Amino acid sequence: MDNKTGDTVFMGRVSKFRNIYYFTQYASDSSYLIHAVKISDNLIYGLNTAWTQYQSVDNEIRNGNNKELIKYINSDSSIIRLHPYKRELRKLFSGIIKNLPPDTIINIDYTYKATDDTVIVSKGIDLDDFSHIKNVYPNPAIDIVTVELEEKGSVKFQMIDVNGKLILEGQLNELVNKIDISKFKSGKYSLIIINEEEREQEVVKIIKVE
Repeated sequence: MDNKTGDTVFMGRVSKFRNIYYFTQYASDSSYLIHAVKISDNLIYGLNTAWTQYQSVDNEIRNGNNKELIKYINSDSSIIRLHPYKRELRKLFSGIIKNLPPDTIINIDYTYKATDDTVIVSKGIDLDDFSHIKNVYPNPAIDIVTVELEEKGSVKFQMIDVNGKLILEGQLNELVNKIDISKFKSGKYSLIIINEEEREQEVVKIIKVE
């Protein structure tokens, strides 16, 4: 924290994977310290909690969790080094930061209003923007949209038209799910994936064609 401005200052590298930002800082022993930040709606989780996260990561490993991440651990567990496995690191940090008290982001507007001029890129989705969605295809689609999830859970979906009307809803019970849109009119729709356990939702724009 900058005492003059009150701004949060970080010296290091920032990367993003599956909707989580990772802050990587070089340590004197040739290792790297990592903590994570997640933004959901107007809340930010993990800000100014680097040392809390470091301790939480060590505790998880010492308690026998996330064994597949362990690259090296000494006899008294005072030195722990992890493999840079993106998917496993996301699981580890997701569990840690969701239990941290969030800060509020002010003057931010995530409101989306669909119009006839809305441009939808049909070459695919940016997977780094999602935590729960692994893939959605084809897009554009004629009759079936396949939704692949990162993991099973309490997940439901909604299909919304450009006027904001709910057209279809249901549950996604498998890792690979099929949604029948064959009776939809040609046009643009929003596919909303809702994770009820984590109270999060992700939106993919879908084009229905004949």
